[in-house]
Amino acid sequence: MIIGAGLSGLTAARALTSRGVSVVVLDKGRRPGGRMATRRLGDATFDHGAQFFTVRSSEFAALLAEWPVREWCRGFSGDDGHPRFISPGGMNSITTQMARGLDVRCEVQVAKLAAVMDGFDAAILTAPVPQSLAMLDERVPELEAIEYDRCLALMVRGAEQGLSEPGAIQTLGEPISWIADNHTKGVSSEPHAITIHAGPEFSLRHWETPEDEVVAQLCTGSYREVKLHRWKFAKPRVLYPERCYRRGNIVFAGDAFGEARVEGAVLSGLAAAEALA
Repeated sequence: MIIGAGLSGLTAARALTSRGVSVVVLDKGRRPGGRMATRRLGDATFDHGAQFFTVRSSEFAALLAEWPVREWCRGFSGDDGHPRFISPGGMNSITTQMARGLDVRCEVQVAKLAAVMDGFDAAILTAPVPQSLAMLDERVPELEAIEYDRCLALMVRGAEQGLSEPGAIQTLGEPISWIADNHTKGVSSEPHAITIHAGPEFSLRHWETPEDEVVAQLCTGSYREVKLHRWKFAKPRVLYPERCYRRGNIVFAGDAFGEARVEGAVLSGLAAAEALA
C-alpha cells in the first residue's frame, strides 16, 4: 500500500507494479498529483503548485520519454544552459498519466496507518512528513527535524497585463517569489492567466489572513477573477539526507528525502520501491 498519490507515490507504485507487486494507492485529494497541481478558472488554466522541473541525472532522464512534457526555456533572465521542462496540458497531466493503470483511490482520509493495513504487507508513506508521522502510533525521531516552507499561491484570471517570453519572473524574494503567465508559458488558452507565489516569510506571516487582504497585498491592477490556494507543505526546508527511510515494513519517501525538487521526488519514489522490492 502507498499513501500519497503525488510524484513519489506514483513513481513507487509504477516501479513495484512493473515487478509484479500488487499495489493500492490512497490519497486524500480529489485526484492524484499533490503539488503537481493544475486548476481551471473559467477558460483559463493555471499551474499553481510545481511550475517546472529540471533534469540532472540519467536515471530521471530515462523516464521523460513516458511523460507528456516539452522544454519551456533555459532561464528566466537569460539563457543559463539548463532546460526547464513543463507539460503543455498543465503539470497535473503528468501525474494523471502516471496514475493510469494503477489502483488509485482518491478522497480517502487516513488518520491512522494501522486502521488501513489489514491485507497489506508493507506501506510507503509519501505524504508530507509531518502528516505521515501523525499516522503512526510511535515516534520516528530520525524524521522529526524535517520542516517545510509554506506558500500562498494566487491564480489571477484576466490580469491587467501578461508577461513576455518566456513568461515568468523568478525573484526568490519577499513578498513575491515567483510570477508566471500561464498563457505565455503555453498552458492556458486564455491570455493573462497569472500565477503568483508569495515568499515563505510572507506566507507564514499571512497564513490566517483573509483571502481578500492577501490579494490586495500581492496583486495590483485589475483582473476578472482571483483564487487563493494555501500550500502548507510547499517546499522542504530541512531534509533527510537519504532518498528514503525504512522502518520495518514502512518506508517514508518524498521530496524531503535527498533533494527538494521534482527530480528528487521521483528518485525518492524509486528508492522506496527498491527498499521494499
